[in-house]
Amino acid sequence: MLAGPIVASQLGQISLGFVDTVMVGRLGSEALAGVALGNTAFFFIAIFCMGVVMAVGPMVSQAFGAGEDEPLGRSVRQGLWMGLLLSLPAAFLLWNVGDLLRWMGQVPETVAMTEGYLHAIVWGFLPFIWFTALRGFIEGVSRPLAVTVITLLGVGLNAGANYVLMFGKLGFPALGLVGTGWASTLVYWFIFLLLALFAKYGTAFRRYRVFDRLGRPDLHYFRELFRIGWPIGVSLAIEAGLFSATALLMGLLGTVPLAAHQIAIQC
Repeated sequence: MLAGPIVASQLGQISLGFVDTVMVGRLGSEALAGVALGNTAFFFIAIFCMGVVMAVGPMVSQAFGAGEDEPLGRSVRQGLWMGLLLSLPAAFLLWNVGDLLRWMGQVPETVAMTEGYLHAIVWGFLPFIWFTALRGFIEGVSRPLAVTVITLLGVGLNAGANYVLMFGKLGFPALGLVGTGWASTLVYWFIFLLLALFAKYGTAFRRYRVFDRLGRPDLHYFRELFRIGWPIGVSLAIEAGLFSATALLMGLLGTVPLAAHQIAIQC
């Protein structure tokens, strides 16, 4: 009962990248290689930040099991503060990662496309991390189905936004790979805001008052969140680093091998 919706949510989040790969493939191998490098940079940094705020889950579960509503709400609020703090340097790194990719021997034309993609999707980094924090809360109180439904809605929106922004439909200019980045940003804000509204107004969640006193950080809970979360972030980053290194090595072989690698790894 608990695992099924969580598995579906995971598949939904992975499907966002899968849909991007399928649709970007219609733009050609250069665009597909560009999104491969972009995803490599984005998710390598994002997965560390996700790991840290994933500490919200066990902290919420502990408070939920003990029947302590106030510590539960505080844990979630500190997760949102942590997400903001981590997103600022992460966004700076993503905005300027192009020079590093060129130094590492990646094809300059591919890096140029990657930069355009990252400069669009970077605006969705913060809501992406905040969504992870709220997901830890919702699943920690044994209500995972809401996350599943919202994630699947996001997959549908992603396909539609990609179609409109990539190919220039409904009066929008054809943005190509950059349109994919903006579509992802739109989706990340959409799923975060929808989950935030659910967490604030849902009947099962009002008692926790997650968004009350949001402007007052609690250093005790903040330190505890980081103490639990940073080893999770590091372990996930090491695991993701293996895949990132593979993508970078494929990029040294050229555009077509990197594009093919993106298809294979998504499948």
